[in-house]
Amino acid sequence: MGSYFSQIVEEMEQQEQQVVEEVVEEVMEEEKEVEEVEEKEEMEEEEKEEEEKEEEEEEKEEEEKEEEEEEKEEEEKEEEEKEEVEEEVK
Repeated sequence: MGSYFSQIVEEMEQQEQQVVEEVVEEVMEEEKEVEEVEEKEEMEEEEKEEEEKEEEEEEKEEEEKEEEEEEKEEEEKEEEEKEEVEEEVK
């Protein structure tokens, strides 16, 4: 009679251990999935920041180009006016 009960207790302990192992495995898989999602989101965020940075640099370069062109045009205009004045003086 005692061995029967000890056998039942042993089977219950084995089942409990199996359930615990399954739950632990599920939790570990979920943690891994969460980690992968977080890594993916982090990478996407970094890419987005990098793209924004590149866009800002391009805009800055474009603005500098435009400023240079405006300065050049201004200088040419001043040069033309100077030449016109010199022509008039002659």
